[in-house]
Amino acid sequence: MLTAAWVAFSVQIRMEEEHLEHMHGTAYDRYRATVPSWIVLPDGSGRASASEGHPVDHG
Repeated sequence: MLTAAWVAFSVQIRMEEEHLEHMHGTAYDRYRATVPSWIVLPDGSGRASASEGHPVDHG
């Protein structure tokens, strides 16, 4: 059951990521490069430093 849930979440997330990439292009690529996909450790591992982030213009 847990495996089925993980597969379902993975498929849904991939579909949403493709949609976001289509809608926002390189801004979404930059966002994905600075945020962990699944798990953030308490020490912040997986996150880029604030100086590496790029602001996104939401129009």
